[in-house]
Amino acid sequence: MKSHFLIIPLVFCLLLTGCFALTMHPYYRDESNYAEFTGTISFISYDETTDTLYLSFENITPKTADNSFKIVSSNLAILKDSPYYDKIAVGTPVSFCTAPKYYGDGYIMPLVGLSIDGETLLEKSKGIANWNDWLDKN
Repeated sequence: MKSHFLIIPLVFCLLLTGCFALTMHPYYRDESNYAEFTGTISFISYDETTDTLYLSFENITPKTADNSFKIVSSNLAILKDSPYYDKIAVGTPVSFCTAPKYYGDGYIMPLVGLSIDGETLLEKSKGIANWNDWLDKN
C-alpha cells in the first residue's frame, strides 16, 4: 500500500515535466517570443558542474516575471571569447535578450543576447540557436 503513495507523486512529476517540454520547446523555437530588455547586474554566479552562468538584474525595463537568468555552456563559451567578458560585473548596466515566459517557481529564464556599452558580447540569433540546441540535449 505504501508503494502507491510513492508511485502517484512520481507519475505526476513525470507527466508535468513532459507537459512543460511540450510547451517550452515550441515557445523557444519561435523567435518572435524573444524581446530586448535593459537592467543592471545585481548578482553573478557560475556553476562549473553545468557550465552555466547565472545573472540577476535590477531595474529591468520593461518588467519581466522574474529577475534571474542563465547563460548555458555554448553561449557562455561565446561570452568568454569576447574581449568585453571582463565587463560582466555587479553594477554594470546591460542590454539583454530573453524569451520572458516564466515556467513556474524556481524556473530561470534563458539569456540569449547580451550587450554592454553598445558592444555585443552574445548575438541574439546565435544565442537562440545555441539555447535550442541545449534544450534538445537536456
